[in-house]
Amino acid sequence: MNFYGVQTARAGAVPAMPRQEPGRSWGWYHRLTVKGRRCHGFTLWRGKRRQVELWICPRNFSVGAHTHEEMDGHIVLLLGQVHLCKVVDGQERATDRHFVPLSVPRGVVHYFVPKKRNWSPTVFLNFERWTTAPTSAAVDFKAA
Repeated sequence: MNFYGVQTARAGAVPAMPRQEPGRSWGWYHRLTVKGRRCHGFTLWRGKRRQVELWICPRNFSVGAHTHEEMDGHIVLLLGQVHLCKVVDGQERATDRHFVPLSVPRGVVHYFVPKKRNWSPTVFLNFERWTTAPTSAAVDFKAA
């Protein structure tokens, strides 16, 4: 159990990233495929170095440990039963609360895993600040 009261994996047992296709982006629409299942992302707003993406992932979908090298993000869970987790200085921080942002600076390992009774798709917003021109979190996705 971590600081937020979320039951998580053992220390050092961060889930590995399963087989994944490279993220793809077509302007405002983005796709991330893991184990043949797809998350769909939509750019809601884009500025010079900032962007807001809405992501919709299927029920019981998990994204293994990964980083983003070109963006800082704030992930806000809107719908779904998942644990949003990040690893900072060897300590795991997680939240499963809706509408509470999880700040993820660039280069920080993070992932999400479904709860046992995940009855709905996972929907979240990603508020991003980029060091380069914005593309998509799916494109700037590096398995950890």
